[in-house]
Amino acid sequence: MIYTASMLTHTISSGANHLRTLVCIHGFLGDYEAFFDLFKPLASHYRVLSIALPYHHSSHEYADSMASFCEGLVELLDFYSIKDADFYGYSMGGRLSMCFAYLYPERVSTLFIESAHFGFSKQHDKQISAKSIDQQTQVFKVDTTSEFLDKWYDMPLFQKTKQRLSEDSINKKRQLHLAELQQLFERFHVSTQPAVLESIQQHGIPILYFAGELDQKYVNLSQALISASAENKRFIIANADHCVHCCDSQAIFTQLLTNK
Repeated sequence: MIYTASMLTHTISSGANHLRTLVCIHGFLGDYEAFFDLFKPLASHYRVLSIALPYHHSSHEYADSMASFCEGLVELLDFYSIKDADFYGYSMGGRLSMCFAYLYPERVSTLFIESAHFGFSKQHDKQISAKSIDQQTQVFKVDTTSEFLDKWYDMPLFQKTKQRLSEDSINKKRQLHLAELQQLFERFHVSTQPAVLESIQQHGIPILYFAGELDQKYVNLSQALISASAENKRFIIANADHCVHCCDSQAIFTQLLTNK
């Protein structure tokens, strides 16, 4: 079933209230219902709660910052009387999951993170990233969402994912609004988030990180986890790009159940 509580549209498994909750947050241009379907094989192990990013379900949804999105998520967990949960987040959803753990560490047990940045620990790097937004948003300077999608998925980090996107998935993405997508991209840009890794580790929250071997940026980034805590693990998935779950979802499920 699909619900809207507070600002967050979501769907949740029914009939499994005794199970631990796995909160799933999809990535930019993703689909919370498809993300929910992706994790259905885990239904006997987890109650799955899948959250829609702002502007990805309805134009009426809005969050002006990552922090305000996390506030809405707290309200949602309280609505379901979920004291703490495990989180699975992909890309922008992974950054939101880690931001939530940074702000509300008592509500998070384990973080399963796919291809997401930890935030910049050095102010100089953060400033450089902020200055790059204008260049990065050039991809939105097209006439139609279809043209934007062509440019977006032509990026090398989606070389495998592009081959796996169904026509139904592309058609759903074509319904999204360019102006809203650009607003979200800018408001939730990596330069706007705190550097989360040190705080998360101080609170003893383990991170299990998935990166595709074809996405060298995040393979390199994930190396920081190993030195941060012995509790962290990283999994480099063969023949996968930035969107690991599109390339090899079974590899992810295996590790989620092994490390549950």
